[in-house]
Amino acid sequence: MDDVGWWLYLLLVFFIVLGAYFAASEIALASVSQSRLKIRADKGDKNAAKTLYILSHFDKAISTILIGNNIAHVFTASVATLMATRLWGSGSLVYVTIGITIIVFFISEMLPKTLAKAYSERFSVFVSPSLSILMFLFKPVSVLLSAIGNLFSRLFNDEKKATVTEEEFYSIIESIKDEGAMEDEKGDWVHTALKFGDKLVDNIKTVRTDIMAVDCNDDEQTIFDTIKNSKHSRIPVYNGSIDEIIGVLQIRKYLRASFKLGKPANIHDFLDPPLFVFHSTHIDELLPEMSRQKVNLAVVTNTFGGVVGVVTVEDILEELVGEIWDEDDIAVEYFRQVEQYKYEADASMLVEEVFELIGMEDSDVDQIAHDTLSTWVYETMARIPHEGDRMVYKDLVVTILNMDKRRIRNLLLEYCPPDQIDDAGGRL
Repeated sequence: MDDVGWWLYLLLVFFIVLGAYFAASEIALASVSQSRLKIRADKGDKNAAKTLYILSHFDKAISTILIGNNIAHVFTASVATLMATRLWGSGSLVYVTIGITIIVFFISEMLPKTLAKAYSERFSVFVSPSLSILMFLFKPVSVLLSAIGNLFSRLFNDEKKATVTEEEFYSIIESIKDEGAMEDEKGDWVHTALKFGDKLVDNIKTVRTDIMAVDCNDDEQTIFDTIKNSKHSRIPVYNGSIDEIIGVLQIRKYLRASFKLGKPANIHDFLDPPLFVFHSTHIDELLPEMSRQKVNLAVVTNTFGGVVGVVTVEDILEELVGEIWDEDDIAVEYFRQVEQYKYEADASMLVEEVFELIGMEDSDVDQIAHDTLSTWVYETMARIPHEGDRMVYKDLVVTILNMDKRRIRNLLLEYCPPDQIDDAGGRL
């Protein structure tokens, strides 16, 4: 014992603590929420701003941490070996090595990483001043190591990968919402914007049977009366068949001219050329095209050139900002909860939207997400259903409530989450 000075004990403790410092710094920086740090930095927290700087140079920070961690562990082992040799001789080295490995694992690795992950924001802000100094001191070594790493990376893999994938970005937004750094409504807007490009014209069109249109072959008074009672600003005009649309009528101009003349005006004088769009066109492609051509309504066609619906700029914008109401709109309740685990839904709603409202999580939803409920039911049943018909999809029971001829109008959805079902199959 006399051969071991007190300074060796102090040195051993110092390197064990130093290893814990670097281990905790690594996990804290990897776990901390940058959005929360940004809020603190905007409020004048200098250490939070310094932490953000370190995170923006994370490769250099990791190099510094790895260098420091290795130095700490090597010197811990060296000092422990020196002390063991002086105290008990070289025969004790095996036992000391095992003992110091256990100490390093618990005190320098597991314990600090567990605490740093639990208090990542507090710890990362705390270590940022000292770590930034170490990054400056170890800069020459870290630059050399980074250059070597980049060289090997280019040799074995020249593929450029995205910094953040779309799935990771969704996860980041969810984390920001959960941490309270972003309001739920704003988070939903971001999700909607991300999904905007996935929507097809087919998902948002007004279907053929609901199109308000006039036949140019009808007598002028019939056309005038139909248009006068319309609540739309523009309607398609066809020649004999809805599949033969010849133009889009601007109603206000037509009515103004008719009242000025004192009789129905010639409808052909107020027609704009129709814009035809294929039903599988993405709405983020259609919107700029409609803007370029300065049109408000597009006619949706299928593979055979038949008209299957119409879509307006308002329909597209509603996919971003939600329902847009004006004084002529009639409020329709598309979805409502009838009782616990039972919901009534309009058949025109999207499957993805309904699943989200009832809280149903389904890994296979991507295959049917952008289908309407009616399309989904028709394709699943593979026949024309009747009122009262039912189908079962996993934990969901779908019942047809109302039909209009061969068209599904309303559905009853019965869904009980799996965690609400007891062992006997009943609800908790």
